Amino acid sequence: MKKRNINKVDVLTGLLLFILSVIFYFFVLPYQVDDPTGPLALSPAIFCKVITVVLVFLSLLLVIINLFPKLSPSEDTVDSDSDTSPGLSNVDQKKVVVTIITAFLYIFMIQYLGFFVSTALVMIFLMIYYGHRKWTHIFLVLIIVLSFIYTLFVLGLRVLLPSGILM
Repeated sequence: MKKRNINKVDVLTGLLLFILSVIFYFFVLPYQVDDPTGPLALSPAIFCKVITVVLVFLSLLLVIINLFPKLSPSEDTVDSDSDTSPGLSNVDQKKVVVTIITAFLYIFMIQYLGFFVSTALVMIFLMIYYGHRKWTHIFLVLIIVLSFIYTLFVLGLRVLLPSGILM
C-alpha cells in the first residue's frame, strides 16, 4: 500500500497565501482601492476583490489537497518511494532565473516604454524563450491578450495604464 507523504512546503505556502489574501481583502483593499458608490458599478475594486477571492480559494485548495491525499486527483502519479519531491525538483532552474530577471526588467521597462509596448516585448521574448516558434501563434496570442487588457482596463474600468516616454 502506497502511503503519500504530506508536502509541508505546499501546506505552508497555501496557508501563507490564504493569510495574505485575507489581510489584503479586509485591510488593504478598503483603504487603497477606491470603490464607487453604486453596488454594481464596474471598478478596479471589483477586479481586486475577485482576484483576491480566487487566490483564497486556490490557496485553500492547495492546503486541502495536501492534507487529504484521497481528494487529490494525482494520487497515482506520485511515487512515495522516490527521493525527489514532485514540486520544484523537476523545474529547470535556468528558466526560472531568466523569467524572474525578465519580470524585473519588465517593471523598469513599463515606465520608459509604456505598458502595452513593454508587455508586448516581454510576451514575445518569453514565448520564444519557452519554445513557441510559430510567429502567427505568437502574434495571435499577443493581439488577444493586449486587446482584452485594453478593453477591460482602459475602456471598461477606466484605469490609466503607464504610457511611458514614447507616448
